[in-house]
Parts: sequence; structure tokens; C-alpha cells
Amino acid sequence: MQPLAQLTKSHIRNGGEKGKKATRSTSEAAKELIRKHINNFPRIPSHFCRAKTERGYLDPTLSIPKMHTLYQNWCRDQNIEPQKFWVYQKIFTSEFNLEFHHPKKDLCDLCEKIAVLQNPDSALLEQHSAHLRRKEGSRQHKEEDKKSAEEDPSHVVIIFDLEKVLVTPSLEPLAQLTKSHIRNGGEKGKKATRSTSEAAKELIRKHINNFPRIPSHFCRAKTERGYLDPTLSIPKMHTLYQNWCRDQNIEPQKFWVYQKIFTSEFNLEFHHPKKDLCDLCEKIAVLQNPDSALLEQHSAHLRRKEESRQHKEEDKKSAEEDPSHVVITFDLEKVLVTPSLEVSRLYYFRKLSTYC
Repeated sequence: MQPLAQLTKSHIRNGGEKGKKATRSTSEAAKELIRKHINNFPRIPSHFCRAKTERGYLDPTLSIPKMHTLYQNWCRDQNIEPQKFWVYQKIFTSEFNLEFHHPKKDLCDLCEKIAVLQNPDSALLEQHSAHLRRKEGSRQHKEEDKKSAEEDPSHVVIIFDLEKVLVTPSLEPLAQLTKSHIRNGGEKGKKATRSTSEAAKELIRKHINNFPRIPSHFCRAKTERGYLDPTLSIPKMHTLYQNWCRDQNIEPQKFWVYQKIFTSEFNLEFHHPKKDLCDLCEKIAVLQNPDSALLEQHSAHLRRKEESRQHKEEDKKSAEEDPSHVVITFDLEKVLVTPSLEVSRLYYFRKLSTYC
């Protein structure tokens, strides 16, 4: 309860008007610190859309609340009083053109290489400059062709992206269409049965198995589910499968075949498990012939893990029965996969696990 004198002063400062809110102001120095912190996060620029947008893309695992938490820690390390969340959010949304996901059109191999190298050599820099000049020239030619097509109806312009492979239907000869109609009995509206050879299915299974899994470590008693790189998806894997088939001069199967095999025969998801592999289990997983001492150490580790799980269950049960008994469980380590690059060749390689 405030004294009457303080309430009266507050009422006078607000002009004596009922419901009027006091104005909140933030110093320019504090705003500049927030801008500096936001600029500390590396951007992933949109590669093919530079003429259309200057939007930057941040790590998809970030969010404004998470960035504000990091900002608070950053301020405390420098003995600076951090600003409230709404101040941080307002500056982020009003002054920055940023999003928390990868752009639809990503960096090519050369641009990605330049982005990750700290000191690229002069030959690579010249190659990259020539690449950017060609890209800009291609964009100018495209705009000229589009303008010409708008002015001249006989001029047709077709635009497509060679970096992304789409399956286009091949036009069947009339004879094949007639045979197909005869095979279907000539009945209007009757759907033809679609069958896929076992060899083609086996190739799809082989391709899916080429992607490294991240198995769930602490939940083996509950699930055998595997986890793929979170930047992947079934359509993206199918695109990679098409490229993989064409490199071997094999006719790729349709998306629905790939999707059906993926969803019905594999227990996989596209995100990291909440509980990841520890160093010892990862070491056992990658070594082809671990020695007996390491195997014994791993067996002891698994026994301790099982004992810990049993003790946790007992403590949880005790806490449910006794209100004075409190149980707190937490994970001291979070594993992030690095490098996080959207280059097709990297999807087939096992990446590093970074602890944070």
C-alpha cells in the first residue's frame, strides 16, 4: 500500500486523467547496445533473390525470446542493466529485416564455401566475383526477356531453376496411350494399377539408409526411432534421390513411391531427439573394432544409466506419495550438429556434435 502523498504525486504526474498510462522511454545508448547484440548473430543471405529482397535469415533454432535471454546474459557479463523484452522485440521487428528460417533459395556450393572460409585465397575470391557477375548478367537477361515477352505475344519465356530438380511428365506416344487404354479395358474413369519393382524399392531403401541417423540415447527403453538432419524433409530427400539416380543413369521413381516407403518402412523423424548421444556411446558407434577395455567401460556406463533410470523412477514415485519430497531432473548438455550447411553433398556425411 502506497502512502496517500505518493498516490497524489503519481496522480498529478499523470495529469489527473483516469486511465492515462505513464510514457516509457529507453535511452539511445541502450537501444544501440540492443542493435549491436542483434548484429552479432551471423546472417544467411538469400542467394538468388538479392534483387528482390535484402532479408537476412538467422539460425532456425533461434527466436526473439531466446535472443533476448542471450542478450541478458551478454549484458550481465559486461555489468550492464539489460532492457525489457518488449524493448528488444520492438527494435528487432521494426529496425531489422530478419527471419528465423532458411530462405527457400539457398546458397550455392561456391557461396557457401566463401561464407565458411575465414581467409579464402585470391583465386577463389576471383572465381566468386566472376560467379556473382554471371548471376547479375543472367538476371538482367531474364528481365529483358520478360519485358520482350510482355510486348510481343509471339515471344515465349520459360524460367526454371537448374539447381532444383523437378520431375516433368514425359509425353507418351499415341500408340503407348492406346495400349494403356486397352490394358485398362477401355473403361472410362477406371484407374490403372501402379506397381513398382522390388529392385526399384530396394534402391530407395538404400538411398534412405545413406543418411546418417542420430539415435536417441537415454530413451532406448521407450523407442528405437532414428533422427535425421532437421534441415531435411521427404521432398528434399526425394530431390536428392533423383540426382543420385541420374548420376548412376537410373530412372528415379515418383515422389509418392519414395514417401510411401519412407513412412511405412522406416521409423525416422526430421528433428533431433531431446536426449542425445553421449561421447562414450558415440565413440562405440563409430569404432569398427573397439578394444575390450572400451567395451567393458561402455557396459559399465549402460549399467549406471539403467540404475539411474531406476532411481529416478523410484524418486518420482516417492515424490508423488510424499508432498515434502521434491525431485528435479535436468540435462546439462545440449548437442547441436555442425556444420549446419544446406549443401546437398553434406547430407550424406556424418557431422560433428557440438556441446553448448
